[in-house]
Amino acid sequence: MKVGVIGYGNMGESFSKAIKEHVEIVVYDVSEDKRQKALSEGFGVASSLEFLLEVSDWLLLAVKPKDVEGVLREIRDKMGDKLLISVVAGLSLSKMEEMSKTSKIIRLMPNINALVGKATIACAFGGGVKEEEKESFKKVFSKAGSLYE
Repeated sequence: MKVGVIGYGNMGESFSKAIKEHVEIVVYDVSEDKRQKALSEGFGVASSLEFLLEVSDWLLLAVKPKDVEGVLREIRDKMGDKLLISVVAGLSLSKMEEMSKTSKIIRLMPNINALVGKATIACAFGGGVKEEEKESFKKVFSKAGSLYE
């Protein structure tokens, strides 16, 4: 399983580190410095969103709310059947579904303790997420902390 992380700020980094023993991580960030940081921490790095989409099974969206619309506009027609997991603050599941044109979304509302595997994470599943995907997601992301549906 390969998770493509879009955005390597606090949340992107925390979740990458929390789940890295259970999945392969590939990071994309617009900042060259953040891509280099991810590389120095042992993660794969994508030079473009297009490449990240090609190599990833799931996508973890961890960008600032102001950047979501542009990122989703760029990837939504190329995502295929990929699961989109969002840690973006302040965007409801229905708004994410509208912007991404998919219902294969899991919205997470975490705290920063994901880095040490002690986060409390509220989860909301879009209608397009299959039961086996929910179970796989829970198995991987429970490494970041306690999940609550």
